[in-house]
Amino acid sequence: MATTTFCIYLFLLSVTFPIFNLSSSSSEGDILLSFKASIEDSKMALSSWSNTTSNHHCNWTGITCSPTPSLSVTSINLQSLNLSGDISSAICDLPNLSYLNLADNIFNQPIPLHLSQCRSLETLNLSTNLIWGTIPFQISQFASLRVLDLSRNHIEGKIPKA
Repeated sequence: MATTTFCIYLFLLSVTFPIFNLSSSSSEGDILLSFKASIEDSKMALSSWSNTTSNHHCNWTGITCSPTPSLSVTSINLQSLNLSGDISSAICDLPNLSYLNLADNIFNQPIPLHLSQCRSLETLNLSTNLIWGTIPFQISQFASLRVLDLSRNHIEGKIPKA
């Protein structure tokens, strides 16, 4: 009896874990769609970003996923797509995002400090946009950041000490 119960328990675990992986994958797609909702995409460059197709979010324009854990988004490269609007903090809900490239677009806003919430972010490229203002001291809150490119924007002031 104990052996039968144990076998049933193992079977239920083996069936349950793939479901968790799919729901994790699905939630990353939802996060990306939330990020997309804050962006103006006049050239429809992000038209592949849709939960109504069978196209997995790891195959969407500009998205790169690592095979483990369970096809997790690690890189977003949306350079030169004529995007504008707001850079949403929703992107920071992607737990393994290490690379974000939004260069050569027309984002017109101050440096988005909420991106400091992206715990795994190592590279942030916002060059050649319309980012404006002074570099705030909070820029040092980007804990994992190794590369920050704000060139060819309307930034002024000194780079704060870390």
